[in-house]
Amino acid sequence: MKRLFLSIILIITALALANESQKNEYDRKKVEIYTILVTAQEKLATSTQVLNDYENSVDMQSAIALRRELNKLSNQSDEIIGSPLGSPFASCYATIQMLSNQYGARFDMVYDIYNARKNGKDDMGTLNKIGRLHETWMSYRDQYDKSLPACLREIFEGPKDEYKGVVITPSK
Repeated sequence: MKRLFLSIILIITALALANESQKNEYDRKKVEIYTILVTAQEKLATSTQVLNDYENSVDMQSAIALRRELNKLSNQSDEIIGSPLGSPFASCYATIQMLSNQYGARFDMVYDIYNARKNGKDDMGTLNKIGRLHETWMSYRDQYDKSLPACLREIFEGPKDEYKGVVITPSK
């Protein structure tokens, strides 16, 4: 009887330790996810300027390195917390990357358009790119039933203070 009692106590203790181990693993994973998301947000905050510098051939190496890092972060977030569209990582970067992958829109096109509009250079080439990207967005929106992310809204509608030219607004 004493042996049975000790066996039961050992089993309960082992289960408690296993449960504690799972909780610690879950907490570690949560910290890992949070760290990745915070790092991604920090890098995304600086990405536009670095990519603008890249467009202007000011700092090509930094822009290329940042692009690789953002790709890596996007992939890590996908692995850890699933699709960026269903997670806190539903950033413009992930959305634009998804558009590029699924519909063949060039990722860099977004920055080309943004820079052209910001500098008031809405030539026909830029407007054609906006039209193609807009069609891509409409396909994406219809397929996923998503509202327009803020960063893409600025591209379609133009920066409020600086944009000069045609405003293209996706229909609701």
